[in-house]
Amino acid sequence: MKKWEAEGQGGWFRPLRIDYWGRIRRRAVDLLAPVEDVRSPACDVEETEDYYKLTFDLPGLKTSDVKVELTNGELIVTGERPPSGARHWLNVERMHGMFRRSFSLPAAGEAQSVEAIYQDGVLTVVVPKAEAAKSVQIPVREGWTKMQKEKTA
Repeated sequence: MKKWEAEGQGGWFRPLRIDYWGRIRRRAVDLLAPVEDVRSPACDVEETEDYYKLTFDLPGLKTSDVKVELTNGELIVTGERPPSGARHWLNVERMHGMFRRSFSLPAAGEAQSVEAIYQDGVLTVVVPKAEAAKSVQIPVREGWTKMQKEKTA
């Protein structure tokens, strides 16, 4: 029987079924897991030849709630989502409280060139790569060069 269907002969309707054991399991995982795993927003990481692009889902926050810093090749995104007031909740699944994500970007360029844009609940951070980290195309020539002939002689 589906959650929205009427139960029993009396035909009474139960529109909301609360999964208490699921809530208990989630609370146990929250208590036992490391903080970084529990309170870390979803993130997509894209790498191109010139930059890293990290996209975070942070709905309902303000730009003042989020902090982005780049230190020694490590990008750190921290912030806090305040709880939604003192209400009587039947179920709470959305994350609140402090969060932190960190990424090691060994080819990161200077911190002044990093861009962070927050729009419509999505934080996008673009970290340009250092010039030394960019790939360089090396032309392949046919035949022996003068220098190689001298080395083999």
